[in-house]
Amino acid sequence: MATSGSRIFQPFRAVGVVSGDVPFSLNSLGSERFVTVPVGNSFHVYNCSDLRLALVSSLVDRPIAAVCNVNETTFTACGSSLLVWHRAHVVQRLDGEHGANITQLLSFGPTVVSISSKDYRVCVWNVLKRDGSDVQLVTTFRLDSTNNNKGGNNSSSGSDQSEDSDSNSGSDSDDEDSFREQPFDVTAILHPATYINKVVMGSASGDLELWNVTTRKRIHIMQCVAGNTTRGSVTALSQSPAADVVGVGYSSGEILIVNLAYDEILMRFNQSEGLGSVTSLSFRTDSAITSTSGTNTARLVSTGETGSFAIWDLEHKRLESIYNGAHDGRIVSATFMVRRTVLVLLLVLLVLLVLQTFLSMNSQWNYRLMIRY
Repeated sequence: MATSGSRIFQPFRAVGVVSGDVPFSLNSLGSERFVTVPVGNSFHVYNCSDLRLALVSSLVDRPIAAVCNVNETTFTACGSSLLVWHRAHVVQRLDGEHGANITQLLSFGPTVVSISSKDYRVCVWNVLKRDGSDVQLVTTFRLDSTNNNKGGNNSSSGSDQSEDSDSNSGSDSDDEDSFREQPFDVTAILHPATYINKVVMGSASGDLELWNVTTRKRIHIMQCVAGNTTRGSVTALSQSPAADVVGVGYSSGEILIVNLAYDEILMRFNQSEGLGSVTSLSFRTDSAITSTSGTNTARLVSTGETGSFAIWDLEHKRLESIYNGAHDGRIVSATFMVRRTVLVLLLVLLVLLVLQTFLSMNSQWNYRLMIRY
């Protein structure tokens, strides 16, 4: 009987491929830190202390487009479905809320925000059990309308620990005045530190908006970046160690340091010549940043399309150095571990996961590569 091929040698698993083109998620459990890396239709979890592979998830029916963590629970976006995992197994599948593929996931506290850019839908979820077996929908709204809940253009620092007083629990408004001239296509999202229930959304047009996702209200449109189409789309957002201050990266290669409370641009950098589009941003967050010893340790790392990354001196508002050839391809994401001088970088289809440690000594950056197969 004829056969279509040998049954002796069948593909089993790819050896060495430990990442894809989706940004990783960094998570802390007690004193241990873990990085969750999407790899096609599954994800890998590595222990950051020695890059040991802690677990590999089961396969799902579609490629994972985004990932985030809440304690021991992992959320993955697969098409229009949101999958909830406890360790390597799916415990809940959340369908029906998104009408298009989920493109963005964000977690803060027990809250998870999922966004599908094609239908401009935002869903807010609450994790009630640590193992992820009970996840409930809090609210949902669309970004092609303001739900008749637009909060005007009054700047609002989220540092106050209260909710906005005029919330609205009604359904999406079809009122003509509530629709935008152009839908807000979200390309990046960030939860600013101390901003209760609020997120900053960056769009394909380069605009930034501050939203309260619980009340479904747009709090503020950042006028300092509005209307400038030369920067391109927002490709990266990062929280700085200072409250109200965030980093914004654009597809043009421009980088802005923005004060959300005052709607003001504090610094401008540009990496278009050496690195191209900004793929990720990360501020150094160890305690030395706020040291009164006089040592300048305030740094921002930006990554780009060329496999290189830049280190920016925020004290003197200048480029400190460029590390060329860190990877052979596009760097997908880079994140400093909280309060440590450790930078984790992710490369598209990287065969080795690289953990790079930078130590600032007299403004000279020494590096050590720790590589595990």
